[in-house]
Amino acid sequence: MTLQTSRCYKVSLSDNERRYVGTIKVSFFAAAGICLAAFLIAAMVLMSGFGLGTLLTPLFVLFYDIKIAVLLVAVVHFSNNLFKLGLFFRHLLAL
Repeated sequence: MTLQTSRCYKVSLSDNERRYVGTIKVSFFAAAGICLAAFLIAAMVLMSGFGLGTLLTPLFVLFYDIKIAVLLVAVVHFSNNLFKLGLFFRHLLAL
């Protein structure tokens, strides 16, 4: 039995001037660590409302290209906003 430690993900981003196509290799433990760190950082900034991008962007840049890192931070921001909306929605209705 062999343990597969890395997966390849084909990523394609394009803008007006050039097209970026690359393969991202991330081990399972690195991906789990990134997810855990993103969850802990999101929990820390839940009440303050700012700092998520400031803390996550350098973490993602360590593992990914800058374009991919910005995309991942945007996904985490969107997910965090949906979570906060679901968490505090009943308090909005009480107003």
